Amino acid sequence: MPRLPRTAHLALALAALAACDGRTLAPAPVDATVDRGDASEISDTSEISEAFRDASVSTDADADADVCLEGVDVPGARCVLRVTGRAVDERGAGLSNAVITWCGAVCFGASADAQGNFTVDVRTALDTTGYSLLVHGRPDHASVHIPSPPPVDGVVRFDAPLAVPRYTDVGPVLPEGTAGGTFTAGDVQVTVASGTRLEFDVEDALLGELGQRLRSVRVTGALVPAALREAGVTVAWALAPFNLLADRPVAVQLPNATGLAAGSAVEFVVLGQEIVRQPTTAGRALVAATGRISADGMSATTASGSGISFLTWVGVRPAR
Repeated sequence: MPRLPRTAHLALALAALAACDGRTLAPAPVDATVDRGDASEISDTSEISEAFRDASVSTDADADADVCLEGVDVPGARCVLRVTGRAVDERGAGLSNAVITWCGAVCFGASADAQGNFTVDVRTALDTTGYSLLVHGRPDHASVHIPSPPPVDGVVRFDAPLAVPRYTDVGPVLPEGTAGGTFTAGDVQVTVASGTRLEFDVEDALLGELGQRLRSVRVTGALVPAALREAGVTVAWALAPFNLLADRPVAVQLPNATGLAAGSAVEFVVLGQEIVRQPTTAGRALVAATGRISADGMSATTASGSGISFLTWVGVRPAR
């Protein structure tokens, strides 16, 4: 079984739910710095959405109070009652029952309804700096981090629909050991150097073989996450296994989808995923590697010794 990172959004959410019976307690905050143990005993990702739906039913008399119940004495904290928004697919249809987590120093979770609308119950005073929301789209759709806006009147609102496209290309299984190799899904190619150790996120581990396969989808326009668009990326690829970690740079080759000049220098820009260590980078654009457009102008490839250290959303822009 692939090794499981202890700080994954989903592992944190599962740990919170495991602390209660799932029916008498609203989704609980989880300290993101604590080792939460092995979540590999969970047998199916559908249990996660079910648990969040069940956890929204509370018999606690305080649960209906629209006030912050914790953290009110924390200096600089602001009361956050709830986080709201809507998760959709590439066509704008609601992403039914998607798991949603809102994380920073503390994590909170919920499950979207049949139309993709979600409300994450928080009712905690905290410093929201560095918080981000994660739409868990797997197994069929991409997942994406979005930096959190500040609360207004106690509510963090994601006004625009949060789009996560369906994966269109499924490639081979990536190695659990250190064998390395070159792997292709659609028009994306990744090369894992021999000796590289890969660490799969808990959600992909739960999916078994599918979760270990390279998957990708190419998007343009408004489907490109806003942080990447603002960084100058107009075509992006959502890659999976999402949040797969590598202890050595993974080389990436992408099509030259924007017609950059042959031989020109480029930068590979990714969406960050760090939610624990400061500064947090989840949902923020990062230059992960340098590279060049091929001599025939057909592709962009990371430079020798350069590459990405985790699988996420990635695109290419001219070097700056």
